[in-house]
Amino acid sequence: MPTRTTGEGVFNVLDSFLLQSRLLWNQCIGICTDGAASVTGIHSGFVGHVKKAAPNITATHCMIHREALVDKKMDASLSEYIHIISYHIISYHIYLSIYLCYVHIYLSIYLSIYLSMSCSYLSIYLSIYLSMSCSYLSIYLCYVHIYLCHVHIYLCHVHIYLSIYLSIYLSIYLSMSCSYLSIYLSIYLSIYLSIYVMFISIYVMFISIYLSIYLSIYLSIYLRQFRQ
Repeated sequence: MPTRTTGEGVFNVLDSFLLQSRLLWNQCIGICTDGAASVTGIHSGFVGHVKKAAPNITATHCMIHREALVDKKMDASLSEYIHIISYHIISYHIYLSIYLCYVHIYLSIYLSIYLSMSCSYLSIYLSIYLSMSCSYLSIYLCYVHIYLCHVHIYLCHVHIYLSIYLSIYLSIYLSMSCSYLSIYLSIYLSIYLSIYVMFISIYVMFISIYLSIYLSIYLSIYLRQFRQ
């Protein structure tokens, strides 16, 4: 920009910079300027042009501008003292910002470690609880299966005894009511029937035992996969 500038020229330079940066005036909420008439003028000043582009923007006067102008005409010792004070203020602000950043980083690291450890402990507890529950369930199912096998074997024995008793009873009854031929036939039929019923009972017993073993193996494999 040339040495002598106007509010419109300052606005044009700043407007072109915002366009190059892909920024909009309505995204700006406030501006801070010095007290020059070409800057603070409402009609042709820089603030007036900005208000036309963004009516809701807030314009404030820079508080440090006058102090900076006064500092140029001060003695060297007083100016150096002001520079020392401003340096301490800036350094204090920097140290405070660094300290707050450290606190924020420490808290974030602590929270992340605490949350990760809590989640890991919870996952370990849940895995142990589920594995123990599955183990107890598998043991209980094995006991149930053994009990059912015993009941089935007992029923098979009862069935065999009943079939033998009925066959013998029928044979005796037929032998007492019929002749020698009827006795022979009844005994033969009773023996044949008893043997046939016995084979059927044994076959049913083997099928039930095979099914119970197959079901127990299938349940154990399924529970093992569910545990994993």
